[in-house]
Amino acid sequence: MKPAKNFYRNLMLPSNMGQYGNEIISMIKGEARYYSDSLKKALQEEFNYTDYIKKINSKVYGIYGDRGQKGYVNRISDLCLDDNIVAKINFRFVENSCHMPMIENHEMLADIIESILAE
Repeated sequence: MKPAKNFYRNLMLPSNMGQYGNEIISMIKGEARYYSDSLKKALQEEFNYTDYIKKINSKVYGIYGDRGQKGYVNRISDLCLDDNIVAKINFRFVENSCHMPMIENHEMLADIIESILAE
């Protein structure tokens, strides 16, 4: 929703990079030609979509990878969101994954999505 702290700035866990990294990095590099330098910078550093969260009157879910640190106490504060935004979001964390939970831990991601749909 907006730039987070370093805890969230990794593509995959090192163990998963060994298995999937070359393919994922190759895919990202192949798509990079479609992004201008200013767009890349905006996507990494300058975006802020929290106004959309403020306007939503329905349930909002945030699904994040836990970066292999299930009990990390600052996982919410490291998202750099204001308290009023945090209060509107029901956070779910996919264990042992980062930005690619659909690859790193697809079973748990599917369970989380299923539980959301069942609510």
